[in-house]
Amino acid sequence: MIGVHRRLVTVAVGAAALVGAVLLLRSGVQPPPAPAIGPDGARIAAYHDGKLVTPPERPDGRPQQPGRLSTDARRGGALVHWPAAPYGFDVRWGKAGGDLASVRFVATPGTTLSDLDPGRYRVEVRSVDEVGHRSEPSSIEVDVSDEPPEWQRGLPFLEEFTHGGDLDSDRWLISDQARQCLRRDGATGPVVLNGQCFGLLRPSSPLVLSDPDSSGVRGRLVVVADTPPPFSPPDGQSLDDGGASNDLVIAIGQSSFFSPSGLTLRVNSRAAFLSTGVGTSGSGPEEQRLEGDALGGPGALHRWELVFTADEVRVLRDGQQVGSAPFRPDWRQADISIISLAIDVGDFAAGARVALVGLTGPAPDGRPSELIRLINFDPNSGDTEQRIPVGAAPTAEAARLRGVVVGHRTEPDKPDKPNAAPEMTAELAGQRLEVRTTGTSDPENSSYWFDIDVPTDALREAGQLTMRSRDGSGFQVFELELAITHRSGTEVAATETRVQGPAAPRLPRPDLVIRSGERFLQGGDPVPRGILDIEVRPNAAWAQSVSGSLVGWVAVRVELDGRRILDHPTSVDGPAVAGRYRFTLDTTELPKGPLSLVVSLIPDRQGVANTIGHFVVRVDD
Repeated sequence: MIGVHRRLVTVAVGAAALVGAVLLLRSGVQPPPAPAIGPDGARIAAYHDGKLVTPPERPDGRPQQPGRLSTDARRGGALVHWPAAPYGFDVRWGKAGGDLASVRFVATPGTTLSDLDPGRYRVEVRSVDEVGHRSEPSSIEVDVSDEPPEWQRGLPFLEEFTHGGDLDSDRWLISDQARQCLRRDGATGPVVLNGQCFGLLRPSSPLVLSDPDSSGVRGRLVVVADTPPPFSPPDGQSLDDGGASNDLVIAIGQSSFFSPSGLTLRVNSRAAFLSTGVGTSGSGPEEQRLEGDALGGPGALHRWELVFTADEVRVLRDGQQVGSAPFRPDWRQADISIISLAIDVGDFAAGARVALVGLTGPAPDGRPSELIRLINFDPNSGDTEQRIPVGAAPTAEAARLRGVVVGHRTEPDKPDKPNAAPEMTAELAGQRLEVRTTGTSDPENSSYWFDIDVPTDALREAGQLTMRSRDGSGFQVFELELAITHRSGTEVAATETRVQGPAAPRLPRPDLVIRSGERFLQGGDPVPRGILDIEVRPNAAWAQSVSGSLVGWVAVRVELDGRRILDHPTSVDGPAVAGRYRFTLDTTELPKGPLSLVVSLIPDRQGVANTIGHFVVRVDD
């Protein structure tokens, strides 16, 4: 009887719980999330100040399983990627048949696994929503080899930064100033291009197009790289694909990038675009959007390949064609520039990583190169003649000047409409130099690229380069550079590229977007009495771009003037990885004046500092 009585009590308790759950669901009120355990072992339960805060809603059910995984072979590793989805991701891998002991959190739909011993590996990827729910895994097995993959063959110029390659002067044409925009992630890591200071790479070997081979291919350029993190627009405003973005740019052209007979591939975290030559309006290249979305992202080193045939260029991403365009250049060789362009702040965090560059062109011949910036843009200049000091280079075996001439602005009230750039003459060491125009940048011809071959005997001693306008009109010179190839054995002084050890995984920074009705607020704006809508956006892609992987977080905490008003656990199945949190703040009874609103992410481990988002709420009557 005692056993029967216990079973009846258990059934009754279970029935009561079921009825309570049904009533709870019918009422539309969610049960509180389970407590989280902080890095110090403390229990973090859900909490909110009912007079001030409406807490975030929690998603029902688990997130969608990631789509089919794809891989691209690398020496000693592989890229693993999957279709874009509005989640963060939990990636686990290990030898096939063994434990998946390696774990990484990523905010974008792809990651690069490196430094793996040869063998067969299993990879599992789970979607993770904003409270830590994890999906069922998608999985794939990949064979890792220490031999170069097939796609590397037939590239006379090949630099693998992840396998000992370096920025030696006989292989790369990089100015001292440009080196300040470069960093190495360890001795065998990718090169990071700082997008905040126009970080760029230039191989010393040009891309060379030959006669078509048996498959119709004239030449190839391969770049393995990721992209800077997405640009974060202010005030929660959205941007279409034509708006601002942080980009990786691969430019091909004679003498200078963005030339009218060249080609540009632009990749960001939303899309990729191909442009050839100058648009029909004359205002710049017309871009063709390539197939697919979310083609780039920090930490996912995709293989971009430009394949040139007799009448077109094809764009391949990880071996799959994603676009093409008619392309019949009037040259057989061209210069390569790989550039990181970033709007969002964050020093190297707003940069792009480059792991490999290969092209069909001459192999480096051991002669060191030097790139010297002679002049920067002076917006106040506008003379009819400009004299630029040029140092001696007695060991030079080839030299070339390149830059931009801009028409002088003669109407101060129309700063966007400079005069047409005049034709130029140039002279160095008593020798008249030919100035070749390589294209205009707008229909008014207010600027153009120029290119000058410099006789090496004109560089035996220091001198002055004199540039004049033929018609006596004013002009400005922008970004004038002298590229010199020295004879073998010449010592070229260059600033060493900074090598930094691998960064520790880090938490995102929480960005705050605050609205009063339909109006987005800046910090310190007067706020009327009433309800503020607040959205917390952990900038996970930014943090991933710094370290390659993320630290997850177990709770979101909100404080107002140092007083806790909200704790929101985010670790149902494990720590959160990405997501957004929306709640409201009632300012009706708050004191007049400025109040400090601070949002913290609490990490899932010790040794990682909390990151905060700070906003000044100025309550007004």
